[in-house]
Amino acid sequence: MPTRRGQDRWFRRLARMILAPRSLTAILAVFLASCLSLRASADDGTSPGGAASEADRARADADTARSIQALLGDDWKVSREAEKALEHRGALGARIVLRSRATDPSARHRERLDRVLRSVVSALVIEIQRPLLEGGDPFSTASALAGDGAACIDVSDDAAIGSEALTEAQIDEAGIVGQDEPRSGRESKLRARAAREALLLLGPPAVGIALEVPPVRKFETERALFSVLRAVYERESARARAAAGDAAAVNAFREAWRGAADLAAPFLALGIDPENERRDSVRALFQLVRDDALDESLKDLGSEDPDRRESSQDALARLGHLARPALERIARGDDKAHASPEAKLSAERLANRIRYRLSPALVRKLGHEMEGYAALPLDKRRSRAFELERLGGADAVPALRALLTEEPSDEVRAACAIGLYKQGDWVGAEWLQVHGQRVSLISSREKAALILDQGNKYLTARKYAQAEAQYKQVLAIEPQNSVALYNLACTYSLSGRTDEAIDYLKQAIAAGFDDDTHMEQDQDLDPIRDDPRYKQVREALKAKKAKARGEGEPR
Repeated sequence: MPTRRGQDRWFRRLARMILAPRSLTAILAVFLASCLSLRASADDGTSPGGAASEADRARADADTARSIQALLGDDWKVSREAEKALEHRGALGARIVLRSRATDPSARHRERLDRVLRSVVSALVIEIQRPLLEGGDPFSTASALAGDGAACIDVSDDAAIGSEALTEAQIDEAGIVGQDEPRSGRESKLRARAAREALLLLGPPAVGIALEVPPVRKFETERALFSVLRAVYERESARARAAAGDAAAVNAFREAWRGAADLAAPFLALGIDPENERRDSVRALFQLVRDDALDESLKDLGSEDPDRRESSQDALARLGHLARPALERIARGDDKAHASPEAKLSAERLANRIRYRLSPALVRKLGHEMEGYAALPLDKRRSRAFELERLGGADAVPALRALLTEEPSDEVRAACAIGLYKQGDWVGAEWLQVHGQRVSLISSREKAALILDQGNKYLTARKYAQAEAQYKQVLAIEPQNSVALYNLACTYSLSGRTDEAIDYLKQAIAAGFDDDTHMEQDQDLDPIRDDPRYKQVREALKAKKAKARGEGEPR
């Protein structure tokens, strides 16, 4: 067991690699110190007693294998039913899915398999986090999840729940999608422990999925998931140490990771980092696993087969920063093995998306891939940071975290932290707490201008509810912002809310809006032009301007 000081150093390096931002060192010290209260038990891959009979397990495995075959078939209705059946098998189904994924490189098939995996892993995380968020002492509950019975001794029926034995069936059934809520606190804790054991058994790819963002999770949940990551990593590094010098064992270790390394990228990052893994034999073996994954993924980067090319790009994107140096070499033309124009173009785009952690869902929302971001002037980069959160929502959290590392400007990092905070991400909240003075670098006027710009984009896209929300945020900062008032009138006009449109048009003029020519030509106000009240507002504005001109003329 490492010393407390050794654990602290380990967790600092771990979170720095997983969460990326160098500026979060002080924040992570708080986060990681709390992790040290967890006692993550190493797992040797076996389960406690109470196992089902071999015949029952054989039947269950056969049923699951048939569901896999149906899932990957061409009949979409049958495939969807098979997907539901696999999700209903929980951890047992996920184990079979992982085996199938390792031998099937098809992008279409892996998409279906990964959808099942994510559903089951999500259900496991829900079970793990439920007792953490139900109240009480989160440290005590988290310790109970880790198997520390002494941490939850009390006078209730829940006493020593952490040391109660779990059956193999309980672990196999953990993560069943759509289960009813537990009926008692005791059942909630038992299911949480079963889910944690299931995640440990499913290993690096499942834990890698559990750490993905979105969804954005509470601090307590992230802490519990990091304890699982540590337990699995210690198990895998122990296997790597045991394999040193044994060619057959080395090959077996590499083979066990085949087809799953892209999902388990956080573990590879830990294993090859010289600051974390000081044993050369362990680091060398993890490097071999990384190289195997890269070779497997890169070989089809420029393939003429769309399915193979898509599968390659998806795997490289999941490998993330482990793949970025190789992709940048290809993009520069320094890799003779991948010198086709298609491979170079794909590599350049993937490297950029990895740099800013842009998911396909976020790219669809943004309409761009952050091309040329680093060369933009400060105000444009800051505007892009606000745009990320407003257009991307939770999908933008990884990109905003990445900018906390990539971005040199305090002003832009503050904008990123604000976006993370608004999405409920603890990284943003902690950054703002530690660097609160830097938020003042964004003035109220600048914030209002950035939000106004985003509202205009929503209005142009005819997303009226979102535009309304943005303009009202501007008015909360600057109540007499005449442009926000006028644009809110346009929003209400286009969405058929005539009364509000007229009211805000009057408010805009009272706040100083006086461009009657623009108002007359603005098509956004066409829906209300025939309303007598609009005509009264227009005439009142013309009279106001005429009076102002008359008062300004020399006598």
